[in-house]
Amino acid sequence: MNDNKIALYARVSTENQKLDRQVKQLKEFARNESKKYNLFAEKASSVKERPEFEEMMDNLEDYEYVAITKLDRFGRSLRQMLANIEEVNERSGGIVVINDQFDIDTRGEETMQQQIMRNLLSLFADVERKMIRQRMKQGYEKAREEDRVGRPKALSDSEEEKLVAMYESGKYSWKGLKEEFDISKATISKVLKERGVIDEQD
Repeated sequence: MNDNKIALYARVSTENQKLDRQVKQLKEFARNESKKYNLFAEKASSVKERPEFEEMMDNLEDYEYVAITKLDRFGRSLRQMLANIEEVNERSGGIVVINDQFDIDTRGEETMQQQIMRNLLSLFADVERKMIRQRMKQGYEKAREEDRVGRPKALSDSEEEKLVAMYESGKYSWKGLKEEFDISKATISKVLKERGVIDEQD
């Protein structure tokens, strides 16, 4: 771990949005912390490739900790955000969200307020997952009523579980998942929706 260098990550989801504000806030934060840094910034949809994010996550051991401006920069769902935060905690010195209503700072000893917030986020993620699964169940029941089920599955149950784990790790792009399982993006999306990982609108 490099005790003098931190990782800064900025992202916007469309080409029309600008990174300038996030980048400025992150650089000011690094200066105030007297830290050298590597900046990872990209314009990428949450359903497309995120090469800068993947590069940062692949090299977490090189950084003292990670700084982002908002929690939603770190994943497309609460479950994915929390999984990515946990990975950062395990492989570097933690993460700090510098401009968000959530008090997330895992760089040092966790305060009671931060512990409560982390537990609430975990609870929200669990509720989110259950709500999505309930909608998927309702959709499946409707499909059965309309006689739209019965096609053979593209992946086995174990392969689907592996796909979900790889997707939620945040390390794999849709292209990478397509190549790994030799299936289409539509099939990947279908599996993730059926497993309650992403919503119907995604």
